[in-house]
Amino acid sequence: MMAAAPLLVRLSPAPAAGEKAILKLQAYFQSGKRSGGGECNVRAGPTPGTYWVDFFKEQDRKSVESRTKHKLELGAKCLEIVILPGEGDPGKSRVPAQASASPNSVAASPSLPQQEQRDNGGYGAAARKDLTKKIFLTVSATLNTSMFTEDQREKIAIICPNLKREGNPGMDGSEKLTGDFTDIEKAYHYFEDILEGKDPNHDFSHSECENGLKDENGLNTEEMEELTVVTALYEYFIHTRKEEIKELYKRFGARVRVKGHDDDNTLICVSSDKSHALSQAASDFFIKIFQETTKDLTQEKVPITSSYTLNKTIMKLNERFRNLLAKEEGNQLLLRGPGSEILAAQKFLAEECENSQAEKKMKISSEWYKYRNGIVVDASVFKLLETILSKEIESINGQFDTLVEIKENSHGQKVIMFSPKLKTSDMSSHATESFINAFQSAFAMLREKIISMKLSEDQKKL
Repeated sequence: MMAAAPLLVRLSPAPAAGEKAILKLQAYFQSGKRSGGGECNVRAGPTPGTYWVDFFKEQDRKSVESRTKHKLELGAKCLEIVILPGEGDPGKSRVPAQASASPNSVAASPSLPQQEQRDNGGYGAAARKDLTKKIFLTVSATLNTSMFTEDQREKIAIICPNLKREGNPGMDGSEKLTGDFTDIEKAYHYFEDILEGKDPNHDFSHSECENGLKDENGLNTEEMEELTVVTALYEYFIHTRKEEIKELYKRFGARVRVKGHDDDNTLICVSSDKSHALSQAASDFFIKIFQETTKDLTQEKVPITSSYTLNKTIMKLNERFRNLLAKEEGNQLLLRGPGSEILAAQKFLAEECENSQAEKKMKISSEWYKYRNGIVVDASVFKLLETILSKEIESINGQFDTLVEIKENSHGQKVIMFSPKLKTSDMSSHATESFINAFQSAFAMLREKIISMKLSEDQKKL
């Protein structure tokens, strides 16, 4: 199936720079009912107010061109869409002009993607997707988190709301992503675009169009319910309402798919794989829970200096507070949720900070600690006190999470050395100080006992 040459259009009058025309145009040209179009991408044109429309099928482009009038509602304005003459954008065309003109040369054209060649063989996108779902029920991938910010990783949930993100205890600096084959493929292209320096907000190309505009049973854009929601609210919704999204599929056989998004708005569609009536019911259900979830939201930013501390704090907060979204934004901690939940989170952060400060004050630097190589005591004295000291050492190890090593040096003296069980928390210096106190106390008792015995012997002699 041949890809069409790009279509150049102009909005009249030209919209202001801040208005999200690309998002609206893409939704318009993807709707066969409204424009006669189909699967496509929209991008900025050569001059302000103009746009390239890349249709996946030549027949969709021709259908759009056959209509005499096209109009677009943008905010409170109704703009005219003017189709401009020309052969398209040569630099962005998916196949050369010669291939587009000659059906006989299509199969031999090296520029034609293999995916489209398979389509020519009669195996359509919907059928391929259906077959893929049967082969791979779920697919898991391990993401290298060191290459992407927390904010970039959070945004994958907007693109793939059904993708599950979770920590990977077996491997530091990684996350486990689980979903169907399509979600994993979509996530791969998103992260690939980031590494290549592209803006992933506007380019959902092949996988997004294929998956978002046609479902397993061939429902097209006319049978889907399209909604535009605020991106920040949608990000919060999919983070905190995973169970409701599952309920949407269980009750209506419906999924929420993202067709495009930017920092301000996200264009989504709700479609059921069973019927148009269920798509409408699912859309109503989604709107209801979305409004209930986001009606009283607020957000606060908390400065945190260490990136390591920030990531650790985000994980703690998201695990502890079900109705809170904690994420990184500009080296700060952003808290989004109901006011009561944010207050509870701020109280938790204050307590964590106090505990951390108290722990820092308690800690003695093991590196500079004078007894870091152990305590040397007389072997005969240690032998006399061994029963008492063994109980003290057991108690010290439990209190400070340490291990003890007792050995003899070259002078026949006993050397007692404490070391931490876990390298992340070294309280061995505290354990050593506690042992010194215990040893001195036990030795003092021993001396008192010896003096008392001597006095008794002296009294007998008298």
